[in-house]
Amino acid sequence: MRKVLVVMFVSVVALTACSKSDENNTESNTLRGKVIGKWFIDKERKSNSYQYNNNGTAEYINYYQGKKEVYSGIWKLTQEDVLLEYYPEEGESIPQNWEKEPDIAHKVIAVDAETMQLQSIDRPKDINTYYRSK
Repeated sequence: MRKVLVVMFVSVVALTACSKSDENNTESNTLRGKVIGKWFIDKERKSNSYQYNNNGTAEYINYYQGKKEVYSGIWKLTQEDVLLEYYPEEGESIPQNWEKEPDIAHKVIAVDAETMQLQSIDRPKDINTYYRSK
């Protein structure tokens, strides 16, 4: 009987000890999971795009004067729901502290299956809508 009570007590403590951190991780992963994918800057999905991969890599495709330019980089979503991106110049390595000076920083305002709204950290009045690739 005593063994049964000890096992029950340990089980209850283990379950309640990790429930809050599990909830926080789930929320964070859910938003991160929604951000992962390819996003276009126009509804027609024919212009510039950003690709956020599960492994933290990113790709920005820019069409300029009929020429396609592809930039490879990295991304991270902070606990404050800020999307940070860094795209090194050709031949440049990614600095260890890139998060302190990212190339792009946006607050994720809203994201669903079709759209994502991002607010510029540098220019808070700038809120842009991006459209998920179909």
